[in-house]
Amino acid sequence: MKRKILASVSAAALILATGSALAQDNTSNVNQTGSNGTVSVSQSGSNATSLINQGGSSNTATVSQSGDLANSTVTQDNGTGSSDDNNTATVTQNGNAQST
Repeated sequence: MKRKILASVSAAALILATGSALAQDNTSNVNQTGSNGTVSVSQSGSNATSLINQGGSSNTATVSQSGDLANSTVTQDNGTGSSDDNNTATVTQNGNAQST
């Protein structure tokens, strides 16, 4: 009887531990103004979210995400709405169901 109860408790503990490992949430929010700014975000695990807003010119944003269900949004503008702000963004994602 003790052996069966111990096995049940061990199985329940394993299920709870696995659920915690699968429920990873990474969040990054960066707001930056001015010129020549640099942002670098690196995330691993499931459900990673990165939001970068850069205002100004000659800014650089780099995002690297690995794992499932990653999402990245990079907005760069010097306020004029023009495309000659000399801003660059690079997003690299590895895994399933990625979006930028």
